[in-house]
Amino acid sequence: MNNLKRYGFLIFILGIVLLLTSPFWVWQVKGKKDLDLMIVDKTVPDESYREHKGLMWLLNQQKYRQTDGSSYLEDTDYIGYDPKEGKPTPVPESAEGYDAVYITDTYGVYEEDQDRENVSGSRSSKVYGGLEEEEIDSLKSMALNEGKTILAEFNSMADPTDEKVRRKFYSLFNLEWSGWIGRYFPDMTSEEVPEWVRTNYKEQYGKDYAFKGGGFVLVDRSDRLMILNGDDITDKGAIFSTTKKGEEEFGEDMSVAYSYWFDIVEAINPDEVLAEYSLSLTDKGKDKLKGINLPTSFPAVIHQENRQFETYYFSGDFADQPDVPNLYQTSGLPTWRKWTGRSGPDEETAFYWKAYAPMMDTILERIHRQKDEPKAKAQKAEVEDGIKLAGKVGSDYVQINQDGKWKDMTIKGVNMGIAKPGHFPGETAITKEEYLRWFKQIGAMNANSLRVYTIHPPEFYEAFYEYNQMAEKPSTSSTGCG
Repeated sequence: MNNLKRYGFLIFILGIVLLLTSPFWVWQVKGKKDLDLMIVDKTVPDESYREHKGLMWLLNQQKYRQTDGSSYLEDTDYIGYDPKEGKPTPVPESAEGYDAVYITDTYGVYEEDQDRENVSGSRSSKVYGGLEEEEIDSLKSMALNEGKTILAEFNSMADPTDEKVRRKFYSLFNLEWSGWIGRYFPDMTSEEVPEWVRTNYKEQYGKDYAFKGGGFVLVDRSDRLMILNGDDITDKGAIFSTTKKGEEEFGEDMSVAYSYWFDIVEAINPDEVLAEYSLSLTDKGKDKLKGINLPTSFPAVIHQENRQFETYYFSGDFADQPDVPNLYQTSGLPTWRKWTGRSGPDEETAFYWKAYAPMMDTILERIHRQKDEPKAKAQKAEVEDGIKLAGKVGSDYVQINQDGKWKDMTIKGVNMGIAKPGHFPGETAITKEEYLRWFKQIGAMNANSLRVYTIHPPEFYEAFYEYNQMAEKPSTSSTGCG
């Protein structure tokens, strides 16, 4: 009997040990998943690697491995500035060998950041940074020609990126930036508020920065400041919440305070918005934003999906999370932190665990599942008697070839001129990016034809070709002169 009691006690202790250590051994027996993610981070002034640290922790915790079987190392497995060597790694022209691309930050490295003297956030001369034209062209090729999913977040296209490059970015991600960025600060007296905010405020308003309590700091590309504080705001800060489409995509309704930098963008196609920010303002605060033509709610996550590729844009510094556990070899830790962590505008880590981690879990799984799936091929023109036919016209019909069969088409057209407001027709001032944006909007309104009454510049035809490569119904688009 004593032996039975002894064995029973040992089994009980063993059970307790197995239960307590289960997160560790469950993670160990969990299967690995191959995923090669190109991570671009130009904002690495020191060896904290904070702009991509949160992303790599999730990759490793979810047991995604590179093709060679290795886990992701924050100090080597990214493209951008290397603080050890003091020089950058160039963005490749092709994504061959990668399954997707994630741009975490392109703001760059600055002299005082590099010297670790810039504790107050003062501005200094740029050492390296901004998205270059050849880089956005490469990203576009990776998407359109290689079918790669491209993810990007704030700051990937704001200053110091050139305006021409930025417009190409808009075209790739199907959005536009208002020119404004912002952040909610739970304490406007804290050192988190950059020194340039205090300096600019005094220069613009002629009085000292003396704000207390919580507040929003908004600044545009020309350094114009708008500060919302006191009776302009409520105590909830900026609220991130999923749309109905986002709930379907991520499998849950998310709503959590977001307390870091964001940019105010507009989705070209509102149906692509998966999540939004809502700024918690009083009527007085809302009127102030209305006075500078800014909304109180705007996209936080935009997901574009077409026949050739997908893009995700996060209008916030989502992957910037320096406070992640040193240990990732634990199953269920993100879920535990999600449900046990406090939520509020003064909890900077809450968003990471309650929104970013579950979103990325879904997105990474989607990329992993689709990485070996064949991409859609463009519809080839039908050949009859040695002549390529895009369509057929009879006395009472217009037909196009779909899946090897000629089908009647009802024309729903849009007329397009060669000039845009503020320019003469002879200037041919419409850019390729503008053409492509217009084609997407025309497609979204369910039109299937364009009528042009004169020859357009090459940018028109290049954009039209690219649009038809990615459009869900490319064969229903046509052009003609008349």
